[in-house]
Amino acid sequence: MYSRANSTVAVWTLLGLLVGGGGGFFLGGSLGGQRSLSLELGAVFWVLAVIGALVGFLIGLEKVFWLKLEAQKVLCALQTEVNTRAPSTEGATEPVP
Repeated sequence: MYSRANSTVAVWTLLGLLVGGGGGFFLGGSLGGQRSLSLELGAVFWVLAVIGALVGFLIGLEKVFWLKLEAQKVLCALQTEVNTRAPSTEGATEPVP
């Protein structure tokens, strides 16, 4: 689960960047009839791309938190099982009281 968590933040950041950049591209396309706005439209594209990447990064961090929490629960349950398991009687010469 930890290896999966390591790539999750990068994937969500990239996805947010693509969605934000796509939104900026389409917003620029709808306003692109006016040539005097070309510089502002480029800025809108990059601002939306950065905002999308930031939102994706935050979503990725939240997902990583929950994945690591699940991994810790599994490790805790495993250790509880090991600690509470009855000792094995294989190879023992005396009966366990």
